[in-house]
Amino acid sequence: MQQAVHIIPHHQNLSAFLVHRLRALESRDFSSVAIILPTQRLQQYILFELSQHYQVCHPPRLFAMADFVRTLSTFSKNRIISATEQKLILNALLISKDWHYLRPGMENKLLQFFDELAEQNLTSNVFDRINQLLKHDFYRDEVHLKRLSEQTAELQDFYQNYLEFLQKNQLIDEPHALQQAVIALVEQSPKFAFKRYKEIWIAGFSDATEIQIRLFRHLQQHTACAFFLHADAYFLEKSYARDQIEGHFALLCNFLQQLDLDPGQPALKGPESPPPNLTILQHAFASEMPKTTLPKSDITLHAANSLLFEVKAAAALVHKLITTEKTRAEEIMIVVPDEARYSHLIRSIFAEANIPVSDSLGLPMVRTQVGQWLHIMMDLVAGNWRVADVISMLANPLTQSWYAKYHPDIKISDLQEQISQFADAGKIASGLLHDLRQTANKSEHPYKEQAETLLQQLAPAENLSRYLASDAPCAVGEWANKLWALIESFGLEEHVHADVAESTPQEYAALQTLYAQLQHISRLSAILPAPRKLNDFSYLLQQNVFASHIRLDGQAHMGVQIMGLLVARSLPCKVLMILGNNEGSFPAPPHREHFYADPFRQKLGLTTHKKLEQLQDQHFYSLVAGAENVHLFYSRQEDERPAVKSRYLQRLELLNRLQHGCIESTNESGLLLAGDFLVSEPAQQLPEAIQEINRTISQQAQKRADARGQFKGKREFIFKQMSPSTIEYLLYCPYRFLLYKLKFSELELPEEDMDSREVGEWLHRVCQHFFEGKTDLHIFSDAELNFPWNEAITEENFERALARLRKMSRELAQTDRSRLDMLYQMEYIGWKNFLEREMQRDTIDYQNSQYEYWLEEKNEHKLHLDPFSVTITGRIDRMARGDGKLRVIDYKTRQSWSRPEVIGGMAPQLPLYVEMLKNKIEQPELQWSAEYFALWNGNTLVLSDELAKKELSESWQNLSENLRKRLTDLLKNQQNMAPEEHDKKCTFCLYEGICRRQENWVLEQDSSAR
Repeated sequence: MQQAVHIIPHHQNLSAFLVHRLRALESRDFSSVAIILPTQRLQQYILFELSQHYQVCHPPRLFAMADFVRTLSTFSKNRIISATEQKLILNALLISKDWHYLRPGMENKLLQFFDELAEQNLTSNVFDRINQLLKHDFYRDEVHLKRLSEQTAELQDFYQNYLEFLQKNQLIDEPHALQQAVIALVEQSPKFAFKRYKEIWIAGFSDATEIQIRLFRHLQQHTACAFFLHADAYFLEKSYARDQIEGHFALLCNFLQQLDLDPGQPALKGPESPPPNLTILQHAFASEMPKTTLPKSDITLHAANSLLFEVKAAAALVHKLITTEKTRAEEIMIVVPDEARYSHLIRSIFAEANIPVSDSLGLPMVRTQVGQWLHIMMDLVAGNWRVADVISMLANPLTQSWYAKYHPDIKISDLQEQISQFADAGKIASGLLHDLRQTANKSEHPYKEQAETLLQQLAPAENLSRYLASDAPCAVGEWANKLWALIESFGLEEHVHADVAESTPQEYAALQTLYAQLQHISRLSAILPAPRKLNDFSYLLQQNVFASHIRLDGQAHMGVQIMGLLVARSLPCKVLMILGNNEGSFPAPPHREHFYADPFRQKLGLTTHKKLEQLQDQHFYSLVAGAENVHLFYSRQEDERPAVKSRYLQRLELLNRLQHGCIESTNESGLLLAGDFLVSEPAQQLPEAIQEINRTISQQAQKRADARGQFKGKREFIFKQMSPSTIEYLLYCPYRFLLYKLKFSELELPEEDMDSREVGEWLHRVCQHFFEGKTDLHIFSDAELNFPWNEAITEENFERALARLRKMSRELAQTDRSRLDMLYQMEYIGWKNFLEREMQRDTIDYQNSQYEYWLEEKNEHKLHLDPFSVTITGRIDRMARGDGKLRVIDYKTRQSWSRPEVIGGMAPQLPLYVEMLKNKIEQPELQWSAEYFALWNGNTLVLSDELAKKELSESWQNLSENLRKRLTDLLKNQQNMAPEEHDKKCTFCLYEGICRRQENWVLEQDSSAR
């Protein structure tokens, strides 16, 4: 049959070209043309483009690939099930038998693996091929080989059970439906379902699964089929001509070769010279760098400090484009790589900026108010009314709306506060209703009246929870009916309409998704009769309902177009913004291999990490080449860790350095806070003002050239106004001090950033809470964490203790600060060192030990150093008691002191602590010892019991002399904090003759002393 290949350049509009081809038919009836597209959004653009030329016409039949599957499967007697039903069936099969390698919770992995087998046109015989491959012994490891063989046998058995279950109940999943339909189409009815179409166009594809390739081959043979590809003809021709196809167009070339298609010439010839953006991309992705000067492109790189600032900067740029540059909102497209992370931020920030959007991002069900309400109600009953769950329930807007309508006399904020007070007083973490009833039944309990009031106010919520209160196991259908009754009694839909107006579309979609999921569960109740307890059913919902995504359809040409990477393929736009251009985001990290490693998957024809990388390369190239104006955003840090800009941006920056400014770069300040999108950034200083500041600094520097770092003035005032670390920071270099006095904005004092002390405070809090449990009114979400740990660390409880530390460290982490990479280091290294050290300790009296001892106000210590009197305040990390011994412990974040430094008086903490405590704890029989312990690397310095008295005494004498000398030098107003001289000039600034200190050396000394 007749077939053609049309290559539409990236910078041309694919939907406009398709409409141009339709108009060439010289008819308003296009119903005889079927167009198969990769996404539904592309359908909207084609219909919109068609409406620009015809007020009335018969449109072509547009199919997204998913719709086309259902069209082909109309002859099948089996019902196509949804992904939720598929996971429910997999879960039922997993619990029906005691599998060795498979277990509940693996539904998503199994679903993806089985779907992939069908998409690549593989049957259950694939496991025989796997066994043949295993005989080659790739791994040279008998144990691993045996495990893989056993896993393969179990997977084959499970897969066969799954297919038999579907066949028995006349069900089929979507990938297998397409597989069976294509096989039936090829083998039984060659022209079935296509006889009404004179032409079939396949447009916008750059890759296809094996079963899709087989379908397209059939269309080539039996219909008038044409392919419309959105690609760079220059690169496509070069890649296609190679013997071994590599690079970012490898997948498209393979697609053409599998269908025996010749790319030929581009269908739309643009100007003689390609657009600047396309030229830049061609050279950035080429194997050789350009030898000629490239034109300036319309590509801008935006660096932000965090993901939040990325979105804020994008919102500010969109607002600027719409208001000042008169760009229409629908001409702007924002593409995000990770919808789950970006969707909530984009919705809230763009709503705050009052920017109209057309959003098609997927939002996790559990992030909606509807999903959270259902999740909380399930946890409330399953968790026996944990205090944290009760507080969360009362904080949910839907619950608050329900209380406001039916119980207006109850003030939610007061109720939450009273519950917290009652729980703190009784040290209650769970079983709140039980404790309230016990307290109310006691005649002379001080909290009796409060307990009775709380029971009365919580009674409405308790009545709701009774719909789910059942100790007996129930079938999933019965649990679904209980949920229906709970939702109806609560009036969920009414409260969604009333109280979440700012996110109404998402909440409506979440409500409809919840209804659909419950219908799926009810529909399968007859074939899934196995009874389950509430906890098991709650886990089932978490895996299959709460994990689902709410996705709005979005409307083309209405507001700023916001979508994911795959949806944005081949869509036209004037301004393109891609967020999250970091390694691990876009491009995505290496995928988790499901059951088999990449070498096996490649042999079987399954997706490998290399293929995913090629797909992402192709997406990036296509998106950037197709827009007139491109803005690429990336973060310097991600999840409190340093972030690496993507390889694509690194290529562009390398090209930019060689070409001297063909690409623009900008740093986003992050000044856009909530509600300030219409406020312009502060005006920068004029060049004259900057020159005046520079002249002032230069003059002051020359005046002090001979002093070389000696500062005269009101030191007492300075000492009172600054912390010791800031004083030391400024006195190391006069240039810093001048910047500070001139209020120059480039200077950042230690208080303005998170230093090691703040990390240390976080670590100390975790250590304290580990032993003492709930303190400072902090209630952990996990009830077990609120109780103290009163047992020695052993090999038996090591893992339990490690899990406790990790949970506490996550909850206590200050995630709004800029440097918390220690959280991840402690997760896998530091806490293990901490527990291993605890296992080595002697017997400890946990009841009488102190895990934090503050020296301030009443507990301050007066130290007499003739002729000085010094007041000491601070905090001792830990005092461990046991068997007549007392050990003073100081935790360090990274590096501990050495023994010569401690004895030489260079490390003030332990000698000061011990000397002070001896005066406060008058127990001569106590055996004193001291210990520095570095959490990061496990380094330990112990002043042992036998030597403690001598070592601590010598250390204290040396420390006293050092302190006396330092205080004398400071009060003379003639010496610096660290007056050592160096022969090299300072590298901190451009001025000569200031202090002649080598900045790098100073910083090294400063960091090593921590």
